Amino acid sequence: MDWKKEIEDGEVAFSRGRYKNALGILERARPECESAGDPKALFKCLWLLGRTYARLAKFEDSIKVLKSAVEIASGEFGKESQEWAAANTVLGFDLAATEKFAEAEELLNQALALRLKLIGAESKEVAETTFHLGTLKLREDKLNEAHPLFSKSLGIRERVLGKDSAAYAESLIALGDIYVSQRKLDAAAVMLKQAVSVLEKFGLDNANFGIALHSRAAQLLAYGNYGAAAKEWERAIPILEQSLSDDHPCLIAALTGLAASHVRAFEPRDAKPLFERALGLAERNPTRNQADIFACSMGVGVCLASEHNYKAAEPYFEKAQKQLTEAERDRSEQRLLHSMTTCYLFQGKFGKALYLMPDQMRLGHESNLKRYVAILNLITDLGERHAWHNEDE
Repeated sequence: MDWKKEIEDGEVAFSRGRYKNALGILERARPECESAGDPKALFKCLWLLGRTYARLAKFEDSIKVLKSAVEIASGEFGKESQEWAAANTVLGFDLAATEKFAEAEELLNQALALRLKLIGAESKEVAETTFHLGTLKLREDKLNEAHPLFSKSLGIRERVLGKDSAAYAESLIALGDIYVSQRKLDAAAVMLKQAVSVLEKFGLDNANFGIALHSRAAQLLAYGNYGAAAKEWERAIPILEQSLSDDHPCLIAALTGLAASHVRAFEPRDAKPLFERALGLAERNPTRNQADIFACSMGVGVCLASEHNYKAAEPYFEKAQKQLTEAERDRSEQRLLHSMTTCYLFQGKFGKALYLMPDQMRLGHESNLKRYVAILNLITDLGERHAWHNEDE
C-alpha cells in the first residue's frame, strides 16, 4: 500500500478512537516514509505515531518518536511554527505522564504561547494545549489548578468545535472525573452523561466512548449504585479491550472498578477473577502501576478472606504492603494492617500479628489521613468486614 495512503488511514483510525488499529497502520508506514526522503511527510507520520503511542499509554515510545518529530519541525518549519508547537504539546503530555513535571510544564507553556501568537485564543490548538496543562496539574494532584484549565478548554472547544465534538466530550470527562474525586457527584453525573451521549455517536468501537463509560461507572459507584456501575463497566471493558493496549491503565481501572462493584454488592466470587486479571495486567509494568497492584492485591486478599481462606489471602496482603510508599501511607495502610492482622490471627501466627501492633497504634492516633484514591477506598473499606457468608452455605 502507498505510504501516503497509510498515513491518511492512520489519521482516520486515530480520529475515530481506534488507537490499536491506528498504531499498526502508522508503524507500517513509518519505514517507507523514512526511506522516501520527504521530511514534511515524515514529520506528520511521527507526530501521529507519537499521539497514538500516548493514547495507548506507551509514553516512552511516544517520547522517542516525538523528539524526532521536534527535530524535523525545527529544521523544516522552524521553532516558531505550528508544527513545532504541535509536537511539543504531545511531548509535554508524555513528560507529565512520566512525572517529569517541570520539563513538561515548560514545554506546554512554550507551545501555548506560540499557538496563541500564531493562531489565536479561539482555536482547537490552544484548547488542546490548555487541556494538557490541566492534565499535568491533575497528575501533580493539584485539582484546584487543573479545574480552570479543563473548564477553559471546554469553553473553547464548545465555541470552536461544537458540543457534538469528541474533543468537547474529552473536556467533559476530565471535569467529571475531578468532580467525582471531590464528591460533587451531581455535577459529575451531568458532565459524564453528556460525554457518553456525544461519544456514542462516534461508534461503539471508539476508545473514548469506552473511557466515558468507565468514568460514568466510577461516578455511579461513588453514588452507591453498584448495579448500574457494573452495567456501565460491562459495556466499557470490551470496547477498551478492542481499541487500547492490553495493559492500558484505563482497562486495568475498569476491571478493578467492576470488581469493586461486585465487592460492594457482597459478591466476592464474581469480584475475585476480575481483580486477578487486573493484577496480572498491572504487574506487566510494576513501576507505572504501583497503585493498581496495591488495589488489586488488596482486592484478591479481601475476596479470599471473605471466604475465610486466610492462608491464601496472606500473600496478597503482603504484596499490597510492599507497594505502599511514604506518600501513600494513609488510611489504606490502616485497612491493610487490619486485614493482615486478621489473617495472621486466624492462622495462629500470633508473633506476626504482634509485630504489626506498633504500626496499628501509630495509625490509630493519626488525625490527618487523606484519601488514597476513591476506588481504592471503596475496595479496602471492606477490609474490616471479613464475615461474609455464601448464600449456599
